[in-house]
Amino acid sequence: MSCGPLLKPRGGQTFSVMEQKIEVVDTPRSRLTAPFFLVVADWDNRVFTVEGPMIDDTPWNKAVVRAQEAGRNVKCCNGGSAQDEAVSAYRRAYGLRFVEPGIIVHPRIDD
Repeated sequence: MSCGPLLKPRGGQTFSVMEQKIEVVDTPRSRLTAPFFLVVADWDNRVFTVEGPMIDDTPWNKAVVRAQEAGRNVKCCNGGSAQDEAVSAYRRAYGLRFVEPGIIVHPRIDD
């Protein structure tokens, strides 16, 4: 699973995910200051949500990793700067059902 039309690669290492090329960009968190929305998809239940806006997705990434370690097929990716565009693009690209934020995974306060 990839973020399809929501990813905008800018250079770095590439690797294949489900027959799509994705570029990994090593950007220090201190440089990520523009708010963005995070798409979180639960492929087991065919649903997704858009969390944010945020400037640090670390707690959400940790929550996704915990879900994956528990055996869930949950993924997340940067959804860009406009929530409504992220929702419509992801729904159109993957046909998943949109659910309210906070339903798929929950970051811990101590993360």
